[in-house]
Amino acid sequence: MTAGKISVRPLFIFLAAGITLVLGVPEGLAVLAAAVIHELGHLAAIALTGGDLIGMELGGAGVEIAYEGRGGRLADAIVALSGPAASALGAMAGAGAYALTSLGVFSFFAGVNGVYALLNLIPMSPMDGGRVLWDIVSAVFGDKIAWKVQNALDITGLAAIFVLGIYAFAKTGRNVTLLLCAILLCDACCKSHENRVESN
Repeated sequence: MTAGKISVRPLFIFLAAGITLVLGVPEGLAVLAAAVIHELGHLAAIALTGGDLIGMELGGAGVEIAYEGRGGRLADAIVALSGPAASALGAMAGAGAYALTSLGVFSFFAGVNGVYALLNLIPMSPMDGGRVLWDIVSAVFGDKIAWKVQNALDITGLAAIFVLGIYAFAKTGRNVTLLLCAILLCDACCKSHENRVESN
């Protein structure tokens, strides 16, 4: 696997600093470590399937990896699933460390990794689950149907998160977490669709 360009958007730095300030240093580092584990899973799979890393962008919606695959849709699906798999292993490691030490930060680390694994299996285009769904539907029914399915799921998912965000804000008067997630996911969906258009 060849090396690629790494770029960091200001929003990523802002969010990382905000998470650390809100959660505290140990928990902030646990979130960062969980993110690193997830991306290392992807990078390892890219290397094992013979792909070439084009670049990585650290942005508001997380880390976006651009690579040139060599093994077709199956290899692409393996790369996509390797992130959640690495997160699941991180969750098990954190749970084991907590069982041995009873330190709360390890329990938190296990939970963050578990959330990473589950969230990334959601079948929306910025998520690993969306990539796997695309590969399956495209292989069986073709790219045109895959586009329609992915667009429908993206719109449905964004609408659901946005509605839940409005409800959460209405109930609390200050909780805008889900609304921010909807905005970040909308941006990530748009970028994902642009990348698909460029690659086809």
